[in-house]
Amino acid sequence: MIEATAPMTGTTAASAPAAILCVDDEPNILHALRRLFRSERYTLHLAESGQQGLELLGQHPIDLVISDMRMPGMDGAQFLAQVSTQWPAVVRFLLTGASDLDKTIDAINEGHIYRYISKPWEDNELKLSIRQALEQKRLREEKDRLEALTKKQNELLKTLNATLEQKVRDRTAALSRSNEDLETAYRKIKKHYKDLIPVFAQLIEMNESAISNQAAIIADIARAMAEKLGITGDELEDIYNAALLHNIGKIGLSETLLKTPYTKLSPNQQREVRQHAQLAQGILMSLEPLENVSRIIRSHTESFNGRGYPDGLKGADIPVGSRIIAIARYYVGLRNGLVFGRKLALNEALEHINQYNGARYDPALVKLLLEILAQREAQDKYTTELKYRVEDLAEGMVLSRDLVVKGVMLLKNRTVLTPTLIRKVQTIAEDQGVSLEIYIGNQEN
Repeated sequence: MIEATAPMTGTTAASAPAAILCVDDEPNILHALRRLFRSERYTLHLAESGQQGLELLGQHPIDLVISDMRMPGMDGAQFLAQVSTQWPAVVRFLLTGASDLDKTIDAINEGHIYRYISKPWEDNELKLSIRQALEQKRLREEKDRLEALTKKQNELLKTLNATLEQKVRDRTAALSRSNEDLETAYRKIKKHYKDLIPVFAQLIEMNESAISNQAAIIADIARAMAEKLGITGDELEDIYNAALLHNIGKIGLSETLLKTPYTKLSPNQQREVRQHAQLAQGILMSLEPLENVSRIIRSHTESFNGRGYPDGLKGADIPVGSRIIAIARYYVGLRNGLVFGRKLALNEALEHINQYNGARYDPALVKLLLEILAQREAQDKYTTELKYRVEDLAEGMVLSRDLVVKGVMLLKNRTVLTPTLIRKVQTIAEDQGVSLEIYIGNQEN
């Protein structure tokens, strides 16, 4: 069966809807996708096989393809590889089950997929991913348009250079504006990736039912350690982003594995969990701005003595960002009860870390972590806290805890409240219909 549906909502001549092709040999999956996108402004095409999908791609302009992995005849990896070759501008998504890890990696390498989605999917996450992918496609197309415009203006400038000095100046000015537009487009693309990273981190924590804002806490400690080592610029940002996304490879794991402390898993379950670092690199490697981030995440489960995984790296062969995240991640897990199933006090957590000093963790980084924790404790001015209602907040107050609403962190601990922030918090509380309890620290005199 091959089917095309009309746009889900009204369209205008000035703004045509994006076209999406869904390919799956199971009609119920196609029907589920059609229902999912019913409220979205897309033109939807449906196909029950890879061959039918290729025929539709040859007949209609398609912006994005969603393909199942397991299909008779041509599977999803083979289909997306052909799409990548014949229609490289089409954004490619892969639907896959948890048992398809090897084929999923093949699809990532051969089909250059934008993202894979585990079945059963979460509706809001899938719709958000589709919107973000289409927006990135639009930005790339705008960048190509600006590049073509720049090339055309360069050619015209050469023609006019000999006799029309004034036109040369005019065209030079136009070229300058075009170059600025091009740079703006590049900055938008880079910012788009950067803005998505905290969103991904929140989605990962929601998927894991983890401690709220745990990735941000790990990232904060990792950044502080990297700064102490003199790391700056892009390398510092890559370490911070890798800390936020270090658990992205766990999105395909079962709820049982995610909720059970690692020490209480069976050997087979532990082996399955240990694959998450490699899977994370596979997810991120096709995103050029996150290439270094993916390498850092791959190695964050290595041990300083060479007995870690997945590659058995040792000592300085392990990227410094990976070594930093490893120790920050273990420390936060100990404090939050994700290692042994109970929360450890500061001294008890540090004792556990010292047991692996020089074996699992870099001795220099263990020492550095201790220095940072001692410094933070010495600088902590907030010894008591009071609970406030949102309507009682005032400018200059300082949060003593993270402000979290329905699992999403709005403001970090120690944020100084401004009139703008207070209005935003009040608006969110009203829109969400929740009564917020906000903890404010008292500063010692």
